Amino acid sequence: MTTFKMSVKGKYIVDPCGRVRIFRGINGVLKYFPWYPYKAPDPPLLNSTYMENLRNWGFNVIRLGTMWAGAEPQEGQYNETYLSKLKDIVELANNYNIYIFHDMHQDLLTSALKGLDNLSGYDGIPL
Repeated sequence: MTTFKMSVKGKYIVDPCGRVRIFRGINGVLKYFPWYPYKAPDPPLLNSTYMENLRNWGFNVIRLGTMWAGAEPQEGQYNETYLSKLKDIVELANNYNIYIFHDMHQDLLTSALKGLDNLSGYDGIPL
């Protein structure tokens, strides 16, 4: 896949030639361990058949949740396994001309705040 820098022109995303790009995609987010979309024994975003199907169905982007708690579960300690899985997802998607939009937001600043439900508050800055 040839990659190039996108930019915003008014309310549109455009490529370097000024052409409006239209993205059709899926949401790939998991807000608890292992922090990437996972379903044993074969996580879909690490499955080439699944990626091929996405492409064949007309999808060209994945909004991939990139969770701080997955990347840095404790201050100064990085989860290389998690980061490697994200890299594998990006590389596999690239093989099928599917873009990745890394969604690096957290629901709360820190897990110490806890949320209103059982999923909120498990991501954020480790304290």
